[in-house]
Amino acid sequence: MRHHSTPEISAESVAAALELAEPALWTKMGADEKVYVEPQFELFRCYPPDTTLPKYFVKAWFPYSADTFFNVATDMTYRKTWDVSVKQAYVIDRSPKDCMLDVVYWCVKLPWPFTNRDYVYHRRVSFVDNTFVILSHAGLHKDAPEVNHTIRVEAFASRIVIRATGVNGCDVYIEYCDESNYSVPNTLVNWALQTGLSSYLNDLKMACANYAGYTRSLSDDAVQEIPSQVVRLRSERQNAFRRALVKARSYSADDPDFARFAPLPSRPRLSPTSRSARFPAAPTAPPDDHNTFFVDFQRTHTGLQLEHDVFSKQVVVLGCEPNSEAARSAAALPRGTLVVSLNAVPVEGLSTKEVLDRIRRAPRPLLVGFQLAHGAVVAAPTVERGDGSVKLHVHYNDDLHTCISPRLPKSNVGAVLHKAFQLSDTLVPVGWQVLEINGSSMAELNYNEIVHSLRCNTAPKLVVLGQEADRGRPKLSLTKKLSRAFSSKAIKTPKAAPAVEPAPITASAAELDARALEETLMDYGHVAVNLDNAQWVWTHIQFLINEERLFSAAPLIEKLEQFLAARLDTPACAAIHAQLQAKLPALELVKERAVQGLQALHEFNADADAGWRFAQTYFGVSTHWKPGNDATIWLKLDGICEGVDIFNALAVVRETDLFNLWAPFCNKSELLANLGRVELITYLSVAIPLMQRDAVVHAFGINATYEHRCVVLLGKSITEEQSPVNNLEFPPVKGWNADRMELRAFRALVEPYGRNRGRTCIVVNVDPKCPVPMSLLNFTIKKMAGVLLYLLMREAAKVEKHSDEPGTTNPHVLRIQNDPFYAWLRPRMNKWFEHLEANTLPTPLSVRPRLERGSSGSVYGTRIETKGELKAAPRRRSPSAVVQVARGALDRLYDFALWPYVLLAVLYGCVMTPATPLWAAHGLKAGLSCLFAWFGVAGSFSWQARCNEHVMAELRRLRWRIILLAVVFEVVTSLCAYAWTHRVVCLVGPVHVQRLCAERSPADIRAADHFWMLANSFLVASFTAGIQVVVKIHI
Repeated sequence: MRHHSTPEISAESVAAALELAEPALWTKMGADEKVYVEPQFELFRCYPPDTTLPKYFVKAWFPYSADTFFNVATDMTYRKTWDVSVKQAYVIDRSPKDCMLDVVYWCVKLPWPFTNRDYVYHRRVSFVDNTFVILSHAGLHKDAPEVNHTIRVEAFASRIVIRATGVNGCDVYIEYCDESNYSVPNTLVNWALQTGLSSYLNDLKMACANYAGYTRSLSDDAVQEIPSQVVRLRSERQNAFRRALVKARSYSADDPDFARFAPLPSRPRLSPTSRSARFPAAPTAPPDDHNTFFVDFQRTHTGLQLEHDVFSKQVVVLGCEPNSEAARSAAALPRGTLVVSLNAVPVEGLSTKEVLDRIRRAPRPLLVGFQLAHGAVVAAPTVERGDGSVKLHVHYNDDLHTCISPRLPKSNVGAVLHKAFQLSDTLVPVGWQVLEINGSSMAELNYNEIVHSLRCNTAPKLVVLGQEADRGRPKLSLTKKLSRAFSSKAIKTPKAAPAVEPAPITASAAELDARALEETLMDYGHVAVNLDNAQWVWTHIQFLINEERLFSAAPLIEKLEQFLAARLDTPACAAIHAQLQAKLPALELVKERAVQGLQALHEFNADADAGWRFAQTYFGVSTHWKPGNDATIWLKLDGICEGVDIFNALAVVRETDLFNLWAPFCNKSELLANLGRVELITYLSVAIPLMQRDAVVHAFGINATYEHRCVVLLGKSITEEQSPVNNLEFPPVKGWNADRMELRAFRALVEPYGRNRGRTCIVVNVDPKCPVPMSLLNFTIKKMAGVLLYLLMREAAKVEKHSDEPGTTNPHVLRIQNDPFYAWLRPRMNKWFEHLEANTLPTPLSVRPRLERGSSGSVYGTRIETKGELKAAPRRRSPSAVVQVARGALDRLYDFALWPYVLLAVLYGCVMTPATPLWAAHGLKAGLSCLFAWFGVAGSFSWQARCNEHVMAELRRLRWRIILLAVVFEVVTSLCAYAWTHRVVCLVGPVHVQRLCAERSPADIRAADHFWMLANSFLVASFTAGIQVVVKIHI
């Protein structure tokens, strides 16, 4: 399980969740630990190899309908009436694009001595084949409340399947995993489940029995919002829309997900090992046709990709995977080739799923019969052609979605071709609209939904493209005419191109910065290049490069290059093309880095494709990992930085030569070359016990605030041969225990949510070249890496603290005041935050869809009020507002670093004397040491860190561990002091000294005990006070 900032729970996950109902899964559960068993209820616990957290599985049957059980579990208002563990629960947000997806806040009350837990998770509910499916995954949301004395569970995932088994019966399957940080042995967990789960199940059954009576007390409007009715209605509408869009679906014979689909009972199934599976029992051989040929497959992985033709209803070849057995076969298998037989058994009438199932299960060698298709059998690419429209048989691989852009950019409605689309011998010109997909009108549909309709699956689709009807447009003002010249509607080439010599940018650097700041657009996705705006496009490409917005510059460069390539005979185009050629190396570098940035964004995403595995959460920083090449690991550190200006966080990350001031074990950092505003070569040295490692890193940044609402930093180690700067001298490796480590990849992301709140994520892969077992090294890195991001956030907080101090000596503050880069950066950040506050930013192109705040008109949006004092969901405040952190009065104690000596003087001067009984003195001394431990742990951190809920949750657990160590320390030191004063001291020294020692009175012995107890407590107080002083000086 992995922690997600904004997890993606797709509709395809619903089909995967239905695997919980497969009997084969529960057969394998016999090897796992059975935690709780009673009639019609089983609870299992297992430890998957890809995570350190246990996973729980539940299989149960309840004598109630599936709708009733679903309502009892998800009706938050009713849940509060019977589930005493619910403290607060409501829907924070709902996706405007997917009615089945929402974000939920859930707070759970726990008995003493445990601290309450709360969850912020993204949830998808669905109704498929008389089965309710609930998918949940922990995530983040800007409107999630922060509750005092409550620990946020940052790693959580569950899948619940409720399948009807009749009118009054349902099977329930649950898969659950979270990181609640109880720190309780499994023995106690099992005991708690054995004693408490039975009572909870009784309450659950009673709630199911009483739900009908509860619904009778609801108003007419509330009855319409019963969860099961809402989900059924939404699923029915969604399925109706999908049926209109999807006529068929393509499959791959080697798709591992295909194994969960059972063949349809249209024909009797044949056993793959039976004789009839390889030889026909009757003379039903495939037709003898000169177009029929056979291919013998020896391997299980054939590489065939099949689909069901929408016209002939036969199974045809969609394509072959590269380098697969099908692709390397001597026979050509073009798209549309019919599959007619398997081992001489005809497949006519079988569905694609049945054919694929037989291919997978049949023994090898497998003889597959194919027949070359013709127009009468398989649909031709062009179905129908008219004067102003064309109907095409479009496949997923035809990439139609890459050729379209919004028809109305402002409202993001409709889709129009921004470049010509060619399918077989049909060429559709630029400017034609997408009118229909599989019979559904797309004219007034949102552009994103049109793209989703083309990309939602790999099934072939019937697409109607046509010209935009001329509806007698009114006369436009000059402003609208100019805006239209640069929009995707301006697709018609004028009869005579204006022979205007383009003027290149010749302004100074300051003027270029000013123009770029004022004239760049937020979104360039709608821009279509034509003769009227070619010079404007080239100018804005230079503006975007100046603004470091490579994600917008790269596609605009490609559009301009494609446009100019076919019009070099035009003087204006030839002049612009000459300017492009003069800067070709720089433009190619822009496109290359944009590709690298997009790959990095995929790594920042925590979906299944990225392969991240959750490791731990420490001080609010989640650490994920995945295996890399050569036995190394990839690490991802992800955390929310609150109460700190994003501007200061970026300054800490950029000033690499100051890393030695805050990064652990970094003893030297030096800037070797500054190649641009956000590109540099830096030297870092790390000194750890018994060895020293250094690295030379080349890094650059990408401003993706308008495209993906983030800033991306990329880098890796380089050698002197790879250096982009000639004759750049690298510091030599010095020392017998020194070596140059290899930083194979470094990627950082700063995703601002406001001026004082944002997400920081770091992805790194490093080979330290240590003679230590790689498994031990990786374990250490995974456990300690989270501290790095925490220290980065703390350093940013120090910068904010010293920013307003007159005469400050903080090096980061001095850099901000004197470096021209920050004078360039600040107005751009202010402009972006103004757009963020006004909600005028374009739709982000992030790989994780954002959920905007929506209305709560159904029962899902009903907020459950409780008697407890909880903070309400924070109101959306101005991004420029500074977060005021409230500091408790008791926390002011740490400002006086010598408080341990005060406590020491009070105890030994007023409470404990040599006349105090020895057992009481040892008890008071142990209490003082525990007091030092309790307050000393928190004193090891700055007051800003102590005000953070996540940090305090970690401190509470750490405090009890230190107190336990303090008690052990007291027992050991007390026994040693007692042995010294009562025994050992009389065995050392001259004889007369030993004789005098043996003749000591009890009062003298008690005074000696008191002295050693005072000395021991003084050392502990000095250690505690020393920590306070060091922290105060450092912060």
